[in-house]
Amino acid sequence: MRGAQSRMHLGMYRAGLRRADGGFTLVELMVVVVMIAILAMLAAPAMRVARDDRAAFDYARQIQQLTSRARTRAAGRGAAHLVIASPSGARGKVQLWEALDGTAAPLGPNPVSSCKGAGQWAPVPAYVSSNPLGNVARPVQGVDLDTAGVNVDADIKAQFYISDVANPQDLTPVKRNAFAICVTPSGNVFAAEGSDASAAITNMQAQPPFTGIAEVRITRNTGGTAVGISRNVTIAGSAAARIQSK
Repeated sequence: MRGAQSRMHLGMYRAGLRRADGGFTLVELMVVVVMIAILAMLAAPAMRVARDDRAAFDYARQIQQLTSRARTRAAGRGAAHLVIASPSGARGKVQLWEALDGTAAPLGPNPVSSCKGAGQWAPVPAYVSSNPLGNVARPVQGVDLDTAGVNVDADIKAQFYISDVANPQDLTPVKRNAFAICVTPSGNVFAAEGSDASAAITNMQAQPPFTGIAEVRITRNTGGTAVGISRNVTIAGSAAARIQSK
């Protein structure tokens, strides 16, 4: 009797193992797929916001590095360097240029230490990569937010601010069309705003050394209104730049 009961229990145990080895039923699999789809739909908006915010921060970091590079290159190469922030389509651009003396090869071009030479920055306002540049200025680096990519999809824009001479530490809440900041090898900084790149350069060359602050604000936008965190590249009179999130 006991042997029969043992054989019965062993048979039930083996049957249970066969059922366990059979895997999930179709209904169970469908329930899991539906749950995964629901979770993905819930997570997608947050993931997109995180992607767009990361893109805005990356652009701010590129501009911060570009601005800091102006100072190190000026000292290392003995040439004045110009940071020009100006419109580009709907989103804006920031470029770094090096001053040259106009001497033709093979004797030149050579670095120029002054920010204020006549015609020194003439190629800057109308610069197109396919155009010949001559020997008076050389593009070093640039960030253009109107190039195709996630910046367009997320409507990422740059806005430009700079303090005036009367209030060097006051960043008025008025967006500037453009500003120019020039750094000499000795560390002097000259800066001014203007209606466009050309006007900003002309105004910069007429100014005394700059002791104020400038700022490039990188924002994500929805329907033309800034949303989320603003990544601000703040540039002090020493041309040292840092990123602030607001």
